[in-house]
Amino acid sequence: MLDVVHILVVGEGRVGKTSLILTYATDSYPYQWSPYLADVEPISKTVEGQNIKLILMDTRGGEDYHRLLHLSYYDRYVILLCFDIGDESTLLRVKERVIPHLDHHTPTIPRILVGCKSDLRITEPNSCVDKDQTERTANALGLHYFETSSMKGHGLQTCFDKAMRIGLDYNRLHKKIKITRYDRNFEKKIPPVKPIKEKPPPILVEKSSFAEDWLQLLNNPKYADVIFLLGGGRHECKAHSIILSSASELFCGIIRNQKDSGWVGTSKDTISDKVEGIDTIFCTKHTDGRNIITIEINHMFEAVTFKQLLAFLYTGDPGTIQETYKTEQLTELRRAADTFKLPYLNDICFNIEKDEEFLNESIAAYFNRETGKKMKELYFNQTTDCDIKFEVEGEHITASTVVLSCRCPVFADMLSMESESENVESTEIQLPDTHPDSFLSLLEFLYTDHAPIHDTNCFELLVIADKYGVLKLVNYCEIHIINMLDKLTKSSSDYAVQDIIDALLTAQAYNAEQLTRWCLHTISTNYDTFQDTEQFSQLSDQTRKHIETNRWPPLSYLQDFERFQLRRQRRKCSIL
Repeated sequence: MLDVVHILVVGEGRVGKTSLILTYATDSYPYQWSPYLADVEPISKTVEGQNIKLILMDTRGGEDYHRLLHLSYYDRYVILLCFDIGDESTLLRVKERVIPHLDHHTPTIPRILVGCKSDLRITEPNSCVDKDQTERTANALGLHYFETSSMKGHGLQTCFDKAMRIGLDYNRLHKKIKITRYDRNFEKKIPPVKPIKEKPPPILVEKSSFAEDWLQLLNNPKYADVIFLLGGGRHECKAHSIILSSASELFCGIIRNQKDSGWVGTSKDTISDKVEGIDTIFCTKHTDGRNIITIEINHMFEAVTFKQLLAFLYTGDPGTIQETYKTEQLTELRRAADTFKLPYLNDICFNIEKDEEFLNESIAAYFNRETGKKMKELYFNQTTDCDIKFEVEGEHITASTVVLSCRCPVFADMLSMESESENVESTEIQLPDTHPDSFLSLLEFLYTDHAPIHDTNCFELLVIADKYGVLKLVNYCEIHIINMLDKLTKSSSDYAVQDIIDALLTAQAYNAEQLTRWCLHTISTNYDTFQDTEQFSQLSDQTRKHIETNRWPPLSYLQDFERFQLRRQRRKCSIL
């Protein structure tokens, strides 16, 4: 009569239980996923020269079935505790839920810890649990540990051979011996398992609003200083010379030549023989003192086409092309792109024609980066073409009302003109308690969507970025500060404790939520290093309470370990 070995796989849903037993039973990986497999046909195997009948049984994962699992344990001889190597939470749930469940219902059944999807150690190494730590955990729990990959077929034979040998040994034991040998009262026999440290919280960066800000400015053209006349003067589009000059070499030449000439008048200056597509250009004086350039576009360009061209100059994207008139619109837009020397707009039209619009996102991103660089070159802290002056610690810094009001709501409120008659050029704003380098870095971000993080004091820049509500710049500062503090922590620098405490206090004061979470996590998971320091007392009672609640190792583990030590000492004394 053949010996029968039952093997039951348990664990969370989608950790690889079904694939594990199907691959082993059929020598073929089930590429078509099955959410639940009750049983596999019994198969014959040979272990150490002995023929056995192997019965493999699956269980379903998930919250709804956890409380019913003990019904599957009846008369099962070996249990494989499965978890996903790429998801540490599935290992934690095996330790915190499945093992206590087994201890309660079936303390004598032998078990093996199995890590599934070991191929992730090659494809996604950063997301995988630490192998050495997992082996130590299994050893502390009195379990054999195997890593398997159903997709690659690695480790399955070794794992199931061991399970079958354990099953054979278990079958031959008398019931009383089974209870004695496999009694799993871990509290008495092995020390408590130290919980795995949680990973630091991820740091996310706010999505760039660079293109959206300029588009909003185009749709609501406040402070416009360029007017395009379309369709023989029937349509009018307002725009901004700072955007046009930064996004287009052709318009840059036109606008800057017009300003350099200093000519202001009401009569039309015909230049159709100089610039194709433009009939006339003339300049007038606005009531607030600004020069307004008016450009009349040749009638061969329809208003809708030129508006799409302007949208491209502001955002890198011409906007929606209606499917009904797709061919006609693209033809006209490409003609406009050729006329006004915009090769990237031509590329975008070509991609739309070929149904490859997905390529246009990278073109737009590159175009916007180049626009930002050009804007910095032409207008950043320049004595000309800037209408706002700041005094920062005795240093005078200039900027553009258009950029500040568009890119920063706080500046928009600050720079709102009290009346149309007010002369913007006379505006000078005092900024006390602000460092010039940090303020210049803030302005550079507003102009370009990038900032010289490495060349300035990131804590000062974080403070000023929070003051003016520039969240993405706050995120950049958080990332740089965290990288700097992480290096100090890993190098065991004497300054790490003070620097992290200072960073936490600054982050809490200036709404740097991600930096706050990182500092709290670092202090909590290195509690022993921080708790007895003088700097720890600088934290608020609420902060210290949060850290103590989330400390590592947890207080519950330390208490369990202390009880274990006391029991072990008492046993030693009784033996003596």
